[in-house]
Amino acid sequence: MIVSDSSPLIFIAKLGILPIVCKKYGAICIPEEVFNEVVVEGRKFRAQEIVEIEKAIAEKRIKVIRVEHVSKQEMSGLHIGEQNAIALCKQKKISSLLVDDREAVLTCRLLGISAVRTTRVLLELMKDKLIKRERYEKFLRQLSEEGYFMTAEVYGELLKAGEKVQK
Repeated sequence: MIVSDSSPLIFIAKLGILPIVCKKYGAICIPEEVFNEVVVEGRKFRAQEIVEIEKAIAEKRIKVIRVEHVSKQEMSGLHIGEQNAIALCKQKKISSLLVDDREAVLTCRLLGISAVRTTRVLLELMKDKLIKRERYEKFLRQLSEEGYFMTAEVYGELLKAGEKVQK
């Protein structure tokens, strides 16, 4: 089981790999605030990926959970969704969080939570032979086209990492 913040959930759904990711992790838990950011706000814009996310919620592959308490003191500077996702990890004793925001990744490290970026999910899917290298590279390009921020250097490192996994 893994907790997710908004952006990884959106990107994973846009790539069309939400069912594979849910299978890999067993289930994805999201706090109500992430649900509101992704699904409620996404409906207003008729975002295509919302259909897949709502389907996964209906099938209980994504679980929406109310967060009991958020300690804003240790998470100042983070958005509300990130704060609640981290708090959900602590509340449910879930050790990993899907998150892409740099500050949230650093906060996770300080709190002993494993931060898993969207790009790492893709690499892990390839390691587990759930996707092939060609799809991995295609997904990296798609992420970039969809607005996922990565420098040319990071993109190159991810391609090299994909080469190593395939060998």
